[in-house]
Amino acid sequence: MALRLKRLGLVRVVETFGGPDSEVYPTDDGVLEARRLLDLRTDTVARFRHACDVLLAWVLRTGGRDSAVAALSYAEDPQCSFAGDLLTEDEALGALGYLSDNGLVLIHPTDNGAMVQITAAGTRCVLAGGSVNDHLTHQPNVGDTYNINNSQGFVVGSQQHVVQNNHIGLDASKLMEFAQMVRQFAPTLGAAGDQRDQIITDAEVLEEAATADQPEPGRIRAAYEQLQTTLTAIGTATPGLAMLVQAGQSAFEAVFGG
Repeated sequence: MALRLKRLGLVRVVETFGGPDSEVYPTDDGVLEARRLLDLRTDTVARFRHACDVLLAWVLRTGGRDSAVAALSYAEDPQCSFAGDLLTEDEALGALGYLSDNGLVLIHPTDNGAMVQITAAGTRCVLAGGSVNDHLTHQPNVGDTYNINNSQGFVVGSQQHVVQNNHIGLDASKLMEFAQMVRQFAPTLGAAGDQRDQIITDAEVLEEAATADQPEPGRIRAAYEQLQTTLTAIGTATPGLAMLVQAGQSAFEAVFGG
C-alpha cells in the first residue's frame, strides 16, 4: 500500500538503516487528498448516491440473481463504504428502501431483520455499468419508438416519438480498441477497488456495444460517455489516466467525427 501511494505521489517512503522497516510520510499532495476525503465523508447527498450504487451491486454479487441476503450483512463487505468510511446502518437501510421503492430490489421482513433480493431491473442496472441515478433518469419515455435499420430519410407520419438508428458505414473498432486498453490498464490507475471494478465493467459495456453485429450509435455514445465519466471520477491525475482519457477522445472522434 505504501508503494502504491508513493507511485501516486501521496507519500514518500524512507528506508531505515540496519533493518527492513521503512518510514512513510505524507507529501503535501497526500495531506490535501486526505483532507479532501475527510470533507467528502460529510457530504450526505454524495454518501446516499454512492450507497445506492454499491449496495445494489453488493446484493447481486452476494446473493446472485435468485437468492436473498441479510440486509445488515453488508457490513462484512469492505466495498460497502464511502471514502474509506463504512456505511452506517441507517444509510444502508435508507438506500435499500430507495432501491426497493424504484423496483430494483425486493425486501422481505423477517423475525431477525430484513432480507433483500435483486430484481431483474436491478440486475440490468448493475450490468449496464452506470449509476442507479443514471438508470432511473434515463428510462424510456412513453410513446411510440421505432428502430429502423439501414434506412435514410425515413419519416413516420405524425408520430412524436421516433428513434431512427442508421447503421450504414459505422466502424466502431477504434472505440473497441479503447475499451480493451482501459481494461488492460485499469489496475494501474490508482483507483480504489470499487472504482476499478466499475471502470472494467464500463469498458466491457462499451466493448460489447462497439462489437455488436449492428452497432447502435446511441448505445455506443452512452457507453463511451459513462466510461469517460468513471475515469475522470478517479480524481487523482496520473500520466496513465490522462493518456487513456485522451485516447478515448481520439477514438470517439475517429468514429463519430470531431
